[in-house]
Order: sequence, then structure tokens, then C-alpha cells
Amino acid sequence: MKRLFPEIILIILFVLVSLFSVLVAEVYQSAGVQPSSSSAVNLFYVLLLLSLTLVFTAAILYVSRKRGFRLVRGAVLLVSIYATFIVAYAVAAITVSVVPMPSSAVLPVFLFIWFAIPGVLGYFALASRSFIVTDIIGFMLSAGFAAIWGLTLDVWFTVALLVIFAMYDYISVYKTKHMIKLAGLATSGSMNMLFVIPGSRDFDPNSKFEPDTEGKDQAAGTGILLGFGDVALPNVMIISSTIYGNYSLFPYFILPLIGAVAGMLALFILTKKPAPGLPMLNAGVILGFLAALIIH
Repeated sequence: MKRLFPEIILIILFVLVSLFSVLVAEVYQSAGVQPSSSSAVNLFYVLLLLSLTLVFTAAILYVSRKRGFRLVRGAVLLVSIYATFIVAYAVAAITVSVVPMPSSAVLPVFLFIWFAIPGVLGYFALASRSFIVTDIIGFMLSAGFAAIWGLTLDVWFTVALLVIFAMYDYISVYKTKHMIKLAGLATSGSMNMLFVIPGSRDFDPNSKFEPDTEGKDQAAGTGILLGFGDVALPNVMIISSTIYGNYSLFPYFILPLIGAVAGMLALFILTKKPAPGLPMLNAGVILGFLAALIIH
């Protein structure tokens, strides 16, 4: 049960991110954000995201080697707060559209919600090292990332993006192993980059992921650490598929989501040490999308 509890919680969290991402995507699509039909534009976005990932990862590893943990933590926090602004905009828009209020109060309430959510999360991220704060930030970041990129990319370029990142994740964990180093830096430097799901009272997230030369997991208590990207990227496919199906709950949302959850279960069952999450998660969500195409 100690092992099952964090896995169940993580699956529930993933599903909630998917549902919330759809709401955020609907708000932005109604505001005029649409996937591009240009292959050149889509290819540019895929290459841009891959390049930003490589540059950001290299910068974190380099600065951390110079003991610049505060600088890295600040940069990661800024990115997280920016993503929170994206989500807070959607929350504010939904709130003022469903809650009855005088027309004169709509704009003040909208602005208050839009700025208050990132402000509160930013404060607690600086003032507290609690894993709960990190998980909330990860939830907001993953939902915002999935909604915006799911809206930006054509569905087939989203498939290509997930295949590329699955291969990158595999290489970065098993070959270069720099992703394991990055995870170790994230925990030791208290950076908001990993979901932390404790499975016992003695779980210590700061010592949970201390890889040795073989990349093995040095556990302190039971629990799971999962990168924000392992939740955000599969959800890009779920949002892209949902938009492709004109927000059809079945099959274009449900089947990719089932595929992603199946991939997560396979990851939990088949791996017992630090492992790349995207190969199984992305494979599952892509297969779910292909199944939706066949059924529909």
C-alpha cells in the first residue's frame, strides 16, 4: 500500500491536469488562439521548443556546477510564475463569466484573480520549501504548458514533438545521464521542477533522488518524484487531440487520456529505479489518439 498510494495520487493528479488544461485551452481558443495550419510554422515551433529545452537544461547544469543554485532556482521560479499567469488568466475569465456580478466589478475581479494567483504562489514558493507548494506550481505549469502548446501545434506535429522528446528523454537518462543529474540538482537545490508524492511519513524529498555513479535511486522513505515535463508533454497531445476532435469528450479526449494513464502504469510496474517517463507516457497517449482516429 505504501507503494500504491503515491502512484494512485499521481494518476489522479495527471487526470486533473488534463481536465483543467481543456478548460484553459477553451478560454484561449475563444480568445482567438488557434493551431497554425502552416507546416513551416509548426516545424519552427517544434524546433524552438526542443532548442529551448536543450539550452535551459545546459544552462541549469552549468550554473549549478558553479554553485549558482539561487540563480537557477530564481530562473525556474520565474518560468513557473509565467506559466501560472497563463492559467490564472483562464481562471479569471471563467470566474467572471459564471459568477453573477455587476458589470462595473467584472474588470476589477478579473484583474485581481489574474494577478493574485501568481502572486500568492510566488510568495509561498519563496517562503516555503513544502512539497505541496511545489506540486501546486507543477500543476499550474503543466496545465498552462499543455493548453498553450496544444493550441499552438497541429495535431500531427504534436505527435512528432512527443516522439522526439521521448527519444531525448531516453538518451538523457540512459546514455548521457544528465537528466538524472538535473533531478538530483532539483531536489538538493529545492527547485520547482519535480512533482513530489510522498508515500510515508519518513519520506524526504531532498534525499530521495541522490543518484550514484550507476544512476540508482537512493531512497529515504517511500514516494515518487516525477518531472513536470512528464505530465505536461503528454497532456499537450491530449489537448491537441481534443481540439482536433472539436472538443469531443469521446473519443478524442478520453482515449488519449486512457493511453497516458496506461503508460504511467507501465512505468510504475516495469521500472524500479530512475527511468525516463516520456517513452512510455508519450507512446500511450499517441496510441490513444490513433485509436480515437480509428474509432471515429
